[in-house]
Parts: sequence; C-alpha cells; structure tokens
Amino acid sequence: LAGHTNLGTHIIDTHSGPVIDPVWDLYRETIELAGSVSTLIEWDDQIPPLAAVLAEAERAREVRRIAIEARSSRVSNGEAAAPGYVPHPPPRPMGSPQGSGGWSVGGPREHASQEAGSVA
Repeated sequence: LAGHTNLGTHIIDTHSGPVIDPVWDLYRETIELAGSVSTLIEWDDQIPPLAAVLAEAERAREVRRIAIEARSSRVSNGEAAAPGYVPHPPPRPMGSPQGSGGWSVGGPREHASQEAGSVA
C-alpha cells in the first residue's frame, strides 16, 4: 500500500504521501476475497514523522479487521467468500499427468549422489 504523485495527465507510483481512499477500498476488497495477507506500507519519498506512518499501519489493520469480519460473516452464512469467488486447486507435483506447472522439492542437484558415475 502506498501513495502516489498525480501529475494531472498521469499518476506515478512514487510511494510518497498517504494511501488514498480508492486504494484502501481495493485493499478491503482484496482481503474479503483472499483472506488475511501480509501487508506493507511503502513510503519511500517525502517521509513524514513516524507517527504518520504508524497511523497508516493502524488504518491497514482496521481495514483488514473489517474485511475479515465481512468475509467470516458471509462464509458462516454459507455464502462464497466473495461474489464470484472460485477457490484455486492445490498445486500438482512436477511431471503429473495434467502437465507441469506444479511444484517440486529441491533442484537439479538434489539427488546428485544417485547420478551415474557419481562418487558417494
């Protein structure tokens, strides 16, 4: 979450200034869809006193709390987490019949001792 610089004809993501209301709305909707996620307040330019940055962090906590309550209320009523929510299937292991794109543990040298000509 970060502020921006509005140059009239375009907006640049400069991480300066407070987070604007439309970004807070998008954050709330994201939490309602995805659940609680790690959140970072980015303020890289024109950094204000610490109290202002901490106030933004507190606002993020409050927006997240409200969004999680809304999500929990819908779920407990038997509704989807959010309108149009479709859960993603779990990842498939590499080389599964459905194709690659899943996950695997280790890299190409994970089992080097099992390679032909290897000294164990």
